[in-house]
Amino acid sequence: MKVKDWNEEILWYSFSCPVHANIDQAQMESVVNQWFANLSITMNSIDMIQNYHLEKQIREESSWCL
Repeated sequence: MKVKDWNEEILWYSFSCPVHANIDQAQMESVVNQWFANLSITMNSIDMIQNYHLEKQIREESSWCL
């Protein structure tokens, strides 16, 4: 998110979800999107916050296990 009068963005939440054949990825994405939508209502009502957004990154296990 971007806070008014600050030059840099701040990472507010970070979490990971496994990618596996037994996990319904569409359902997982739906839950995360709904969580973000609900939180966005509150975050966007705060005058101090200029830009609140969800960023999705997919990383292979080898890139974060080393």
